[in-house]
Amino acid sequence: MLNGAGRGASLFNAGTALALDGVDDYASVAPEVLNDLPQGTIEAWVYVESFMHDSSSPVVTKGTAALTDLGFFVDYTGFSIHGGLGVDGFTSYTPIPLQTWTKVAVTWDGSYRRLYLNDSLVGEEARAWAPANNSGNEVKIGRHNHTSGLQYFHGRIDDLRISDSAREFHPDSDGDGVADDQDQCQNTPSGSILDSRDCSIAQLVTCDGQWKNHGQYVSAVAKACEQFLSAGLITEEQKDAIVEAAAASNCGKKQ
Repeated sequence: MLNGAGRGASLFNAGTALALDGVDDYASVAPEVLNDLPQGTIEAWVYVESFMHDSSSPVVTKGTAALTDLGFFVDYTGFSIHGGLGVDGFTSYTPIPLQTWTKVAVTWDGSYRRLYLNDSLVGEEARAWAPANNSGNEVKIGRHNHTSGLQYFHGRIDDLRISDSAREFHPDSDGDGVADDQDQCQNTPSGSILDSRDCSIAQLVTCDGQWKNHGQYVSAVAKACEQFLSAGLITEEQKDAIVEAAAASNCGKKQ
């Protein structure tokens, strides 16, 4: 980390994110990280405090002011990948919000370049593309050497990963750690206790189900609680509290 780059609050419960002031902070890693990658992935969570005026904010770059080997940028209109063999750009015009954790990713596999926002595919281009192999140029995080002057990222960058394969991403709309195409219970509330099907008790036993009466609903809740208890997912006290809440509800009662 250079010029005062530090650590800030992470998106995740553990660890810290790279905090950059947008003035001169950045971090660097060895050039080899982005050399000899006929296929690869760059992904990161970004929290943008502000965008550069009339310019893009660099997430990961490699190269000199004269030639961009690779540039992965975000701005208020979208995000893009530039440089590489052919020195060309590819942009997804999907706005990046300020002061919001957002995941951006780019993949290339020798036939396609793809851009992902929060694990959803937002751009695809049929193109044989790869970063240029200039072994002397360091990989910079949060800085770009542009012909018009240095560009810097203002905000935080977390969980940055550079892979030597074109990874696949699948959206997880409710953030429960299960991709939508594998999620049996969509729209799981944050912090819910989930079973092996990634479902909560409230999702398995819904208040608005086709119950004959209130007692049938409470019985179904109690049965689900016993299953969660046996699996070690909840305590006896939690089970009793959930069943008591079900008994006190109007679920299953005729309106």
